Amino acid sequence: MKSKIIKMLSCLLFFSLLLGSYLSVTNLFRNASNDRIRITGLYEEGPLDMIYIGGSSAFVYWQPLKAWHDYGFTSYSYATNSLEADARLYYMKEALRSHKPQIFVIEMRDFQILGGTVYEAGMRNGSDSMDVLSPVRIEYIYNYVSKRKVPQETDLLSLYLDISKYHANKQNLSYPEAWEYIDNRCVCHNKGWEWVDAWGYVEEPSGFETSVRAGLDDRTMSALKELLEFCREQDMEVLFVTAPFAPVTVNQEALFNTIGDTVNSYGYRFLNTNDYYKEMNLDFSRDFYNEGHVNLFGAEKYTAFIEAYIKEHYDLPDHRGDPEYEQWNEEYKRFAQEEQEHKATVENLIQNAAKGREIAAEIKKTDDLSKWMYLSEDARFTILIAQSGQLSWPEDLEGDRILQRLGFSREEHNGIRVIGNTSVIYSNQNDGMKAYEGSFRSGPYAPSYTYTIEAGGAESSIKIDGLECSLKKPGLNVVVADNHYGDVIDSINITSRNGKLVFDRE
Repeated sequence: MKSKIIKMLSCLLFFSLLLGSYLSVTNLFRNASNDRIRITGLYEEGPLDMIYIGGSSAFVYWQPLKAWHDYGFTSYSYATNSLEADARLYYMKEALRSHKPQIFVIEMRDFQILGGTVYEAGMRNGSDSMDVLSPVRIEYIYNYVSKRKVPQETDLLSLYLDISKYHANKQNLSYPEAWEYIDNRCVCHNKGWEWVDAWGYVEEPSGFETSVRAGLDDRTMSALKELLEFCREQDMEVLFVTAPFAPVTVNQEALFNTIGDTVNSYGYRFLNTNDYYKEMNLDFSRDFYNEGHVNLFGAEKYTAFIEAYIKEHYDLPDHRGDPEYEQWNEEYKRFAQEEQEHKATVENLIQNAAKGREIAAEIKKTDDLSKWMYLSEDARFTILIAQSGQLSWPEDLEGDRILQRLGFSREEHNGIRVIGNTSVIYSNQNDGMKAYEGSFRSGPYAPSYTYTIEAGGAESSIKIDGLECSLKKPGLNVVVADNHYGDVIDSINITSRNGKLVFDRE
């Protein structure tokens, strides 16, 4: 009998060691991304008064340490990129495994329509960051997959046993940060907030206001009601919000109205902040980095608006004088210092774009082609060129130099050129293409503008976002566009006359 007990204990010990090794290896080889840090960081947090759940429209909008400084309640942004609507339920459930906040705030932008196909990358941002054996993680994966079409290339087993996906990440063995997450725990210093040093010009939405109610499709409404039923069963305080973005259409606003009605019918508040631009003092020319996300200036205003709303409608404590929360004061001091540094960076981006507009004004005024070229070859601009026919080569050195800088040769017909960051980034000289499509923008996060260039025959064409911008004349049709604003700075035609290059704007 004693030997049997020893054998059983030995087996249990063996399997415990085996399981522990499997969990550690899985955690070690998983990607150490910001999304993972936000998920694993929650496990290490102390008591929280509020948890904010959503996608990227959460972790670049809500600033937990600002809310602490202003009102003294503790919060965390529990969010990952590309979070789909029905995933919010499981993020709430996983958060509740370690915390019991007084209130959840749920970002609802993505509840307009539920994806019908498995988007593996978006799901893995959360599921591959949660504890491997979390029952919520398993439930999340099963329900997410069962309600969607599964692409043929999807490895379903690897969704549960993600080591089969990440086992090739051998480089993690030499990364100290990967070893730090071997127990799937870490400290997320800004409580889920993420600094993004970016800015992009965005037009303020208008004309979208409506009292019309648009119908949600059955799958989306079912997911919304399932989330609301769970909240009611848990008897939780929940605020449902929609963060500001652009553009907002009448149909989107009508869908938000329906979402709001449904949320209200369960006894919860719904706050569509697209209806409060003036109250937030949002400046769309400064406060965004693309159409879907505010930058740190916009986040500061958004947080100020939401925190004040929460303080007015919910009874959250003020811990600022409590010695047990002194660490939050220390965290805020570091956050405030970081904020000044990041604000300076983003402000420089805005001022750099403004300088580009000054140069653009000079470009429009000059009648000297050499000066025009000098001003246009600026990293803030993109130059698009479509050649119609063959250009008579100039006899003077200056004209020869200009055409060579544009990448043209003497015998070339119907050339296409794209010049960005002061160098030729596309030429049809080798591939002979008569049409080319592309896009330009000021940075990796900024709004993108598409263009099409056609060259050949009697006319050429240059369109930006579908609008014809070239003069469509024989010779070189050249359009200069502002990478930051998408504006056409100038549209000219270059030809050779009496052995010299000349240009006109008509």
